[in-house]
Amino acid sequence: MKYEYTFRNTAGDYALFYLGNTYHSLMAVVNLIFTAAMIALAVAKFESIGIAFRGVLIFGIILFPVIQPLAIYVRSTKDVKQVNQVDTWIGFDDAGMHIKVKEHEQLIRWHDFYPAVKRKTMLVVIPDGIHAYLLTNRILGTTKDELYAYITDKVNTLSAHKDEK
Repeated sequence: MKYEYTFRNTAGDYALFYLGNTYHSLMAVVNLIFTAAMIALAVAKFESIGIAFRGVLIFGIILFPVIQPLAIYVRSTKDVKQVNQVDTWIGFDDAGMHIKVKEHEQLIRWHDFYPAVKRKTMLVVIPDGIHAYLLTNRILGTTKDELYAYITDKVNTLSAHKDEK
C-alpha cells in the first residue's frame, strides 16, 4: 500500500463536514443576511417592542450562529452511533482504494473515482459517487497534501485516457 489509514470518525468530524457543506454554499450567504437583518432590526426597534417580539428577535439572532451548529452536532452524534461501530481501514495504491470494515473488503478502482475534495480540516474522498470517507487532519497527519496530489493525479490520468477513447 502506498497510503493506509485506520480510523473511526467522531461526531466532531461529521459536524465539521456538515458545517463545511453549509458554509461553503449559498446557504451561508442567506444565513449571514438573515442574522445581520435581525441584528439591525434589534438595534433599531428593541426599546420600542414588546417582550414577545424581543424574544423572537433574540431567537433570530442566535438561530444560525448558535442553534444551527448545535443541531448539526446533535445530528452528527446520531450518525456516529449508526455508522461508527468499528474501525475502518483504507489503503490507496496503483490499483485504487482498498476498504476494509470488519470482514467486508472492497476495492474501488481509480476509473470509478470522483475527484477528492480538499478542505482546511479534512480530505473528503468520494470513490464511487455514493459513499464519502472523511479523512480529517487528525487521521492524515502530514500526508494530507501528498495523498490529495496522489488521488488527483490518478483521477486526472484516467480521465485523460477516457477522453482519448
